[in-house]
Amino acid sequence: MQTTKTSKALKCQQCGNEKLIEDDEKGEIFCPKCGLIASSQPALVNNPPYDDKLIDHEPEKLVYKGTVILPTVGRLKKEEVSNAMALARMQRKYIYSEERTLRIGMRYIDALSSRLLLPKNVKMEAISIFQKAVEKGLVKGRDIPAMASASLMIACRKFRTIRSSSEIIAGESRKRVSGYYRLLVSELNIKLPFPSPVDFISKIVNKLDPKPPQDVVRRAIEILNTLREMHTGYGRRPECLAAAAIYIAAEEMGITICQREIAMAAGVVDVSVRNSCRVIRECLKNVENRVEKNVIIS
Repeated sequence: MQTTKTSKALKCQQCGNEKLIEDDEKGEIFCPKCGLIASSQPALVNNPPYDDKLIDHEPEKLVYKGTVILPTVGRLKKEEVSNAMALARMQRKYIYSEERTLRIGMRYIDALSSRLLLPKNVKMEAISIFQKAVEKGLVKGRDIPAMASASLMIACRKFRTIRSSSEIIAGESRKRVSGYYRLLVSELNIKLPFPSPVDFISKIVNKLDPKPPQDVVRRAIEILNTLREMHTGYGRRPECLAAAAIYIAAEEMGITICQREIAMAAGVVDVSVRNSCRVIRECLKNVENRVEKNVIIS
């Protein structure tokens, strides 16, 4: 569609005709007399000279990822430049703090997952938990690496990926990470399965040198199943129960394994293994007494 425009500001530079025709389809303005194609650019159209004083409003501030971009219309005064730089610093500090926190936490989770050789589903679940914590405001004012470690601990337990807490914490405060762990589970309403001592058997055995035979592994699993049937061992760390079961199974088969070696493989202290051994022996003794009574009665 073509319309005729008449304006003193729009005038053909070649013939001086003020009746120009605008083509809406092509977006062009041309002169019907000489055929010159004009446009709204200053080089082709006689527009009035530009004046900074004609602007009666501030130039629009465009913000993208914490950076202020001011349109270069005219010259900025020294005060305006300093104000723009101060605004940029303030926005980088406050506006995108959540994105920056999430980026730092994701980087930490990715590095820790690579070091521990965790599967991708565990890493993605840890990132999802950390993102929910950021959106809910749980990370604000708290240690980001410790919160990321707590998210990774929850993901490992959710997918039953066996990693000890000392491996995941990796230099962070154990007390702080444990507190963040309980905070995330409580505030995000996360349902976690109870860890089973049987899941730690293969990990502990693979770290022992020399590696005990499979008969010891099978006997240790039988001992742990007996504990579960007798409802014994609740409240104790599953790593300690698994290490104690391996020690007792090896002892029954005449294989000598130092308690300290098993404790180091499980990531616990030897005193905890010794106390767990005492609990397991009492449980096995109660099972034997019950079997003897049943034999006498029958």
